Amino acid sequence: MCRIVAAGPARRFFGSFQVGSGAFPLPAIPLQDIVSKVEAGDFQASPSRVFAFHQIADAHRVMESGEALGKLVVSVTVPGGQVGGTVAIPIPDGVRELLDAPNYVHLSTLRADGTPRNWVVWVGLAGDHVLICTSNTIWKARDMRRDPRVGLSVTDLANPYRMASLQGRVVEIRPDEGCQYMDPISIKYTGAPFPSRGPDFRC
Repeated sequence: MCRIVAAGPARRFFGSFQVGSGAFPLPAIPLQDIVSKVEAGDFQASPSRVFAFHQIADAHRVMESGEALGKLVVSVTVPGGQVGGTVAIPIPDGVRELLDAPNYVHLSTLRADGTPRNWVVWVGLAGDHVLICTSNTIWKARDMRRDPRVGLSVTDLANPYRMASLQGRVVEIRPDEGCQYMDPISIKYTGAPFPSRGPDFRC
């Protein structure tokens, strides 16, 4: 089934809310038989529909309306025709609302051995980029300098079942000795500028 995906991107399994339910108990589904028939060419494993990246809103509409009769694929191409790479993906309005509000965010960074490490952080937004301010000496800053891959999750303080998660990369490290970036974030969360300054501050 992975032959239709270019070699560069990571391959992920997306679970279904139906598989494993009472209507579709997992032991009753011949998964190995399906995989074997796809491999043999007896089943066609092509996506139901493929959207270009600028059609992502249409892909969401099709998915949420129940029109999709199979998996949907959104193709992301960066300059030069490469699939994958660093692309600034527009933050959906619902996710932007969560990040604009004083909701606490969980940041996942990677240690040198590749294991994840989690932090509770404040965030701000600059267009379609998420700002996280910290000291250059803190482990999360060291992690992100060494490996820019990060994960974020945010939960609505008023409704913990309303949440969003993001995956991305650190694309810029900005000096913030005077808290140009940190102060507006601090005011959002506490109502006051950040209480300290330092040459080690980064955003």
